[in-house]
Amino acid sequence: MKDTGLDISVVCDLWDRAKGEQMTINGAIYQRSLHDTGKSQTYLPDYEEILSNLSQRYEVSYRLRLEEEFLSSPGMGNVIQKVIQNRAEYGKVLAPGTQPLAIRAACPHCGLVDKYGQNNIFAADGSAVSFECPVHGRYTYTTEADASKFQFNCQLFNLVLGLFHENVPYNYIEICGSDYAGFWQEQLLWRFLQKPILIVYTSHCRLVRVQRVQVSLFE
Repeated sequence: MKDTGLDISVVCDLWDRAKGEQMTINGAIYQRSLHDTGKSQTYLPDYEEILSNLSQRYEVSYRLRLEEEFLSSPGMGNVIQKVIQNRAEYGKVLAPGTQPLAIRAACPHCGLVDKYGQNNIFAADGSAVSFECPVHGRYTYTTEADASKFQFNCQLFNLVLGLFHENVPYNYIEICGSDYAGFWQEQLLWRFLQKPILIVYTSHCRLVRVQRVQVSLFE
């Protein structure tokens, strides 16, 4: 890429807190993430090898970023608070079957996550959420101090990504497997955005259930 006269670097975001295992406890569905079950760490070297080879071939620098670091980005807390404040409106579209949006966070003791956020209690201004672990009881995170602790299902995370990248000074591309293509991805996401993100579909981008790869391009 150097022969184009552009200085480009790539940040590849891997979502390592997607579902690693799932169970039902007291009638509610809980899960632990790929990271907490150790499954994502097993396959990270494969991603690193692919990215290293591409970097050398096209002379583009890169770095790998995992979910917690991305959600620690400046301004992310405001995005999450906005989603919480508008959860009733978003829920009608993104979660018509369950209604409550899948806003969740892992128990700090055992990593269990209420998959659909059925037992969440929200602060009136959307600044905090109380979650419930069936083993260790309730715990609370705030959007300002604990944005990196929050987790979302696919369609809600897409919305968080889109809202966040409406206000960044760089280009952003989302790369998805073709199994994510279609109506819900574009229509259900883009109706809430003023600045839709660019989505590229591949035949299959997932490598043993590390579910999403996001690429940010900087000029």
